[in-house]
Amino acid sequence: MRRLIVALALMAPWAGIAAETKCVEAEGVAPLRGSEAAAKEEAFAAAKWRAMEKAAGVRVQAKTVLQNFRLLDQAITKQAQGVVQSAEIREAFRAPDGFHVVAHVCVRPASVDQAIAAINQDTGVVVFVIADQMRTTGRAELRGAAAALDYRREFAEMNPVAERLIDELTSQRFAVYDALASESVDKEALAAALEARNFVRVRTLLRALPAGFVVFGKIETSIRNMKGADVGYGLSMPGYGVDAMLRYRLLHEEPDGRMRILGSGTVSAHGIGASPEMATEQAMQSLADEAVPEIETKIAREVKGLSRPIRLVVDGIPNTDALFAIKDRLQLIPWVERVDESPNGVFTIRYPDKTIYLANAIA
Repeated sequence: MRRLIVALALMAPWAGIAAETKCVEAEGVAPLRGSEAAAKEEAFAAAKWRAMEKAAGVRVQAKTVLQNFRLLDQAITKQAQGVVQSAEIREAFRAPDGFHVVAHVCVRPASVDQAIAAINQDTGVVVFVIADQMRTTGRAELRGAAAALDYRREFAEMNPVAERLIDELTSQRFAVYDALASESVDKEALAAALEARNFVRVRTLLRALPAGFVVFGKIETSIRNMKGADVGYGLSMPGYGVDAMLRYRLLHEEPDGRMRILGSGTVSAHGIGASPEMATEQAMQSLADEAVPEIETKIAREVKGLSRPIRLVVDGIPNTDALFAIKDRLQLIPWVERVDESPNGVFTIRYPDKTIYLANAIA
């Protein structure tokens, strides 16, 4: 059987680790797809990860890497040294759903952020776009020469801009996390931290969503024209006119954990409808048409700039046909931009995300 060896690049050790240590009991489970010893090792790695989550009070929504806890354990050991102080297996047993390990694990809670940063996807995006919309509470009426409308403002958790952005990014193979739909995120605290540009707080609040990029946006709507209002020359407005404006920022988490502003922008649109709600919906759809391609292009450009060479060694390749078959397989992995091969079984892969995600795809 061919042995795949992924050369993982070591990062500089993390500094400033707090001295506090917390010990917890945690259980990990691994499927019995190979030897019992391998399953036990993976279950032990899973238990250590669960212990980190318990100590920090967070449940990370990693969709792919957590399927292979041995890879995860290696990434954390190399990139977040010292987060696990000690770990001891207390119980190990087979069960119908896999191999279980119960472990006593001591971790440094203050270092868990560094461990989570080790698996943040540079092809992952957190979308947090809120809409301050109007909702009518009474009928519009003409009062003299002016039109009046009774309405209240409310924040809409789902809106056409956020939905379109999530759909488009997902279709482009990004791992997308909707912060508004996540029970792990304090939405009010996140909005306040982003408005205040407190990016340390933003990073803490988004620990449960392991994505490298954050799109934060706020949409404001206002009525420009009232139905029935006099527009001159004996004419009146046939419907309502609503303006919608999106202000957004694009953030990226750097390897050292700092949040960097990659860009910002303002996009506006106008909608007309028989009711304020219909006019708002049209304005929001037009806003999505303008804003989503702009944001998507900025993210794609940044991801391309993150691409770097990763060296992969494959032992025991019998002939040239097998060499090119492996190359073809590697080129089919999502986000792989280019694969260069050499006769001695060394492949150089250009890949924009962390090595652990490439290793997970190969495994």
